[in-house]
Amino acid sequence: MNRCPHCNADPCLPLWRKLALGPSSHARCQVCGFRVGVDVDKALLAMAPSFLLIVVAAFRIVTDPVFLVLAGVTCLCVSGVLYVAWVPLMPDELSNASMVEAGRARIAAEKQAASERTERAP
Repeated sequence: MNRCPHCNADPCLPLWRKLALGPSSHARCQVCGFRVGVDVDKALLAMAPSFLLIVVAAFRIVTDPVFLVLAGVTCLCVSGVLYVAWVPLMPDELSNASMVEAGRARIAAEKQAASERTERAP
């Protein structure tokens, strides 16, 4: 579920970067450079376990601090796994095949130039 909707590169983002995406944020694909976001509905559903635990704690349905901490860690792990495995990336800007090829070429040239600079540095 880390496939770019523009160029179909997999992965197009580091895993930590996908986890940092929210309903109103975006990131750039590392292969083609176009903006990607997440499916908002699925992202919110993936965070539901953590939200439900907050509701349980806020209404004092459960007050045992040890249970709440263990449940919090569990909910964060479940939400993270759901976010990574189930929430797809969505395009955040329009693109076409020629734009994607131009973006890929630009990113490849930038990476090549950066590696050449690194090799020449003392």
